[in-house]
Amino acid sequence: MEFHESDTLTLPIAKHESLTVIVFLILLIIWLSLVVIGKFIKRTYLLPYRYQFHAFTFMIWFLLEMDLIFLDFLLANLASWEIIGIVGFIVMIIYWMFNIELAGLRKLMYGEVLKETFRNKVAKMITLYGMGILGVAMIVKHLLGFFEIDILNSIKGFGFLLLWIFCNFVLFAIVIFIGFPYFLHAYYKWKYPEEYREWEGQSVEEWYGKAYLKNHPELLGKDT
Repeated sequence: MEFHESDTLTLPIAKHESLTVIVFLILLIIWLSLVVIGKFIKRTYLLPYRYQFHAFTFMIWFLLEMDLIFLDFLLANLASWEIIGIVGFIVMIIYWMFNIELAGLRKLMYGEVLKETFRNKVAKMITLYGMGILGVAMIVKHLLGFFEIDILNSIKGFGFLLLWIFCNFVLFAIVIFIGFPYFLHAYYKWKYPEEYREWEGQSVEEWYGKAYLKNHPELLGKDT
């Protein structure tokens, strides 16, 4: 939020801030609300997932703030079609990664092998060639204005752009390939607690915890 007042910036930045104090406070309240809601989860077997969920949501919150800050640089340095193209490319990459993970989970859980649909083929083509085409178009656009821009700053800006895109890919890859199956496992444990308890060979007290059993004494009658 202090970037707009800095005198050391070498790249133009939008006059109006995207990450204002109000936006920051809204995001903070949402995250803290999730933390408070998580306090109501008392089942012992779900506690590790609760802590990891808070870590994942904090990571997403942090990236969203970085995206809002970077958006100010995009608005001041790129045309609307370039911004739409970059965002669209990122969305298609996320869609492609999610489909890969979903296909893997279905094959693991149900033995299903999903056929590649036309929509998936289009998404795959965009992920393979979209960034290259967009990158060439941006380079040509800036070459046409070669004598009107600072070349050094343009190189810095392009490197900064690639770094931002890479950071988004890394975080979404972590969420999709690590977080999604991890919390899906937690969902099934929550939905079928007794089946998982028996499968893991734990007693009722070990599985649910004393704090949870105080409010649900009927579970004490179940066999271990």
